[in-house]
Amino acid sequence: LLRGLRAGEVDVAFVRPPYVLDAEFASERVLDEPMLVALPPDHRLSRKRSIPIDALADEDFVLYPRPIGAGLYDAIMSACLRAGFAPRVIQEAPQMASIVSLVAAGVGISVVPAAMRHMGAQGIEYRPIKGDAPHALLDMAYRRHERSIAAGNAVGMLRELAHP
Repeated sequence: LLRGLRAGEVDVAFVRPPYVLDAEFASERVLDEPMLVALPPDHRLSRKRSIPIDALADEDFVLYPRPIGAGLYDAIMSACLRAGFAPRVIQEAPQMASIVSLVAAGVGISVVPAAMRHMGAQGIEYRPIKGDAPHALLDMAYRRHERSIAAGNAVGMLRELAHP
């Protein structure tokens, strides 16, 4: 997306930190969303209303690969390391839908952005993380001096929606 923004192929890109922008571009945070534990419904932790991150220490994880989603991966790893353990990642999947499907199949558990609970996946339980929960950050990147009226309007509308 950032390549497309730099090349003028897209006017606004939604990106997750970390990323690097040239001086001619700007970015703004549009979403700071808590992450949830995704569990198969018969999992022992699914009976809890919320789950402390250290309760996941002995679990098998299904995660997004770091090269594809460094921000999400690093947020999850950091939260686990602060809780005193390194997650045992047994499977990686390049899309959130694939991660959720693997969790539903009982391959492992995951930590996913809260918006995933609205995707309608069957066979998944989502629980909030008690305490030091990782967050999924989403930014809007755009050209500082945009000449396109449509792109300028999109940035303005997104600012209003993100910061009512």
